[in-house]
Amino acid sequence: MAVSGRRSGRLSVAGLIAMRPGSRTRLCHRLRAHPAGRGKRRSMGERDFIALIDGVHQLVRAPVVLVGAV
Repeated sequence: MAVSGRRSGRLSVAGLIAMRPGSRTRLCHRLRAHPAGRGKRRSMGERDFIALIDGVHQLVRAPVVLVGAV
């Protein structure tokens, strides 16, 4: 994703689609801005993904099943 501005850093986004029978489908996402500079993390960490999955679980009030496609 291109962001205007000089040395503005990087944005990371992760998303899940939450479906529950009888409810409408929801797109849940987590956005994280990373400041520019050497030696700093430039991607989402494990805790970011844990927070995303936990947030979806709290939203739908049901167990979360993750399905991945390769």
